[in-house]
Amino acid sequence: MRHELQAMLERAGVAPSELAGVETNRDGIALLLAHAILPGERCFSLAEVAAAASVDVSIAQRFWRALGFPDVGDEKVFTQWDMMAMQGAVERAVNEVSLERAINQARGMAAAMAIVSEVWSDALVLTARKGLDEGLPPEVLAGTLVDTLDIDRLTNLLGYVHRRLLIAAIQRRLEWITEGGPVGEPIITVGFGDMTGYTALVQNLSGEELAVLVNRFEAVTRDLIASSGGRVVKTIGDEVLWVATTPASGVAIALDLIDAVAHDDVLPPIKAAVDSGPVLLRDGDVFGPTVNRASRIVDLAQTGTVVVSTEVREEVADDPQFSVRPLGPRRLKDIGLTWLWGVGRGTS
Repeated sequence: MRHELQAMLERAGVAPSELAGVETNRDGIALLLAHAILPGERCFSLAEVAAAASVDVSIAQRFWRALGFPDVGDEKVFTQWDMMAMQGAVERAVNEVSLERAINQARGMAAAMAIVSEVWSDALVLTARKGLDEGLPPEVLAGTLVDTLDIDRLTNLLGYVHRRLLIAAIQRRLEWITEGGPVGEPIITVGFGDMTGYTALVQNLSGEELAVLVNRFEAVTRDLIASSGGRVVKTIGDEVLWVATTPASGVAIALDLIDAVAHDDVLPPIKAAVDSGPVLLRDGDVFGPTVNRASRIVDLAQTGTVVVSTEVREEVADDPQFSVRPLGPRRLKDIGLTWLWGVGRGTS
């Protein structure tokens, strides 16, 4: 490691014990970024953190695993920040709330934050590649990466986004509560959009071209669904899963998605399916027969069409903004014969 980079680490407060394990410039840059994100000496073991939080070490270990990290044994890898987090998240849960709920919350938040972290690290990687191409010295590149990180702006942005999304989630959940419905399973409209010809298409794409395709698909679908009052549950490669408050809004989103993609120069055409029924909401995801059926229905849809279940058809058949035509009974894998309906634009 270059002397200039080592001096930067020392000024950042990195302990000699940590410096001793740094052998390459890359290790030094990674350590500098780690301290910029989470300052403080790594001087506590998991057992010490657990003791400070007045919880058993097995509970602390469960919390650490729920965050998605491997076991660390007796290594001293934790800071004062870790100790404060353990006290705030686990100690109170043991004494006042449900430990299992706290662990599940940590697991769900970690899954969401892992995606945020990967997205944010993409920008750092691009900056690092550009710096290496320009032949920047390690210490200059390290400083550039720390500046690019801008951890205070990220923290403020995350806090704001979380507050806004929490408000929306609570309002949405309250809207989905229906009298007489199954406990924990509100009646929700579920939609799937699926790019057609995706598997064959990606065979001839470079990694960079594939990234452009995937990013464009996410941008178009997420922006349109959000602006229409729906919520994207997840995107998986060539498919997007969303939920809407009513069958009419779910179908409208599906039709708008097909039109938007049809006029896009990057994306191949899509097909869509919409179903409505009891859904289990858990950790931001949706589960149950309604979701499974919608997934099977989209497999049978033709390119550029929207196919719905009878439950959705009954809600939108008299709506002038839609035209509904019968497709007849179709056999859905693992479900059986199911009446399906095609929906298009109406005359309104």
